[in-house]
Amino acid sequence: MIRNNVLSQNNADQIEVVAPANVSASHNLIDGPSAFTGTNPVFGGPLFIDAPAANLHLQRASPGIDSATSLNAPRRDYGGVRRPQDGNDDGTAAYDIGAYELPPSDYIFGDGFELPP
Repeated sequence: MIRNNVLSQNNADQIEVVAPANVSASHNLIDGPSAFTGTNPVFGGPLFIDAPAANLHLQRASPGIDSATSLNAPRRDYGGVRRPQDGNDDGTAAYDIGAYELPPSDYIFGDGFELPP
């Protein structure tokens, strides 16, 4: 299962599979051509904060914000921020695609200590 990943500017295809019947994918942000996309793909550039500097947090305008599935998603992102959050400020908390969760724009504390467990 390939789920909730950012697939950006890889080879000729973003997801290369030999036997598509044996692979399932869902809710991935695909940036570039891909013959295999799976279900519920999101297309477009990820809009990383600073990819050359390895800052792979998504900007607020990224199509990956609030676009992931909650199915088997971790409760915290790679940096320890609680998931899900309302990164697109639409009033509904949803998971972001990728390793990092974007907090709402009015988020005061970055460590999440003010949120209930």
